Amino acid sequence: FDSQLISPSSGRGFNKFKKHYKLKGELGRGGFGIVYRAVRVSDELPVAVKFIDRRTVREWGKINEEQVPMEICMLAKCSKIRGE
Repeated sequence: FDSQLISPSSGRGFNKFKKHYKLKGELGRGGFGIVYRAVRVSDELPVAVKFIDRRTVREWGKINEEQVPMEICMLAKCSKIRGE
């Protein structure tokens, strides 16, 4: 991984990430980062994992006292909204 990407390999949560998800391959890339195909280990659920280029982050927020891109904060808030 590029060292400028905010990814599990560049943070202290890499071992925790590896226990829960397996990366399978790249889905796409753009100006803000790279999206990978992955599988959640606990139930084999296919998921997408986005690694964000920290140079493109304009706004930061906090989750559990850890500074993260605002995009992550917004996604965390949306995850609590029930869909139909």
